[in-house]
Amino acid sequence: MAKRIKSYDDMNLLELDVMKEISSIGTSHAATALSKMLQKK
Repeated sequence: MAKRIKSYDDMNLLELDVMKEISSIGTSHAATALSKMLQKK
């Protein structure tokens, strides 16, 4: 069964690093989509 994480304190450094990378990729995709919608860099 997967480990339940209720707060950042429940995560180890590797898990936090993975979450940061995932959020960075998501933010990047969102910025690209917004840029294309607005047709601006």
